[in-house]
Amino acid sequence: MGVEKMIEGVKNPEHPMLKVMKAAYEKAKTADKNGNYKVYSDELGEKKPPHFSVTVQKQGDKYSFLEIKNISNGVVFSEKAANNIILSEIELAKYPDQIPIDDALKIAQKITTHGKIVRLEEKDRQKALENTKRIVVTEKLSEIPKQVKNEILSVAQWELLSGAAKSLIGMQWAKKLGGKTMVVINDDKMTDKSKLRALILYIQKEV
Repeated sequence: MGVEKMIEGVKNPEHPMLKVMKAAYEKAKTADKNGNYKVYSDELGEKKPPHFSVTVQKQGDKYSFLEIKNISNGVVFSEKAANNIILSEIELAKYPDQIPIDDALKIAQKITTHGKIVRLEEKDRQKALENTKRIVVTEKLSEIPKQVKNEILSVAQWELLSGAAKSLIGMQWAKKLGGKTMVVINDDKMTDKSKLRALILYIQKEV
């Protein structure tokens, strides 16, 4: 997809990556000569991470994205990944600051090749906890902090578990489900757009 076509879908972008993409395209379009034109998030006054840089190449009346990069972690995004993020932002524009978690996961699922994205439902939490307990007892899991392992073995109520413990449970439940499944841990009915954007960025780094 050409740069112009992609940018058509970005009217008043909220997403920091799309702000930089649009600014880089406009910088190249108004330039007097051919060349590569780069814009950074901080040039646009973006204070909160993640921060991005985008380079657009101008050759006559043709434009192309040379690089779309999350400079906060070094991840470079493909043009397809950037287009997927644009598609997700078009859907997100229909909501205010928060979005129902089930709608959020549907948006993420539409634009991913990662596999299936599911929420750890309340009915599955105890089974998922017991599954992780068995793994902690029988496997080394050397990369997991000892305090998290101890918590998994000693805490019986989901509500009392830390975020780190819940994340481990979700990871192990995803492995049990198989098929490149991603399990999302979220106890709320609504979620912030920023959290969905972070999930989508994580997914799109593999595209």
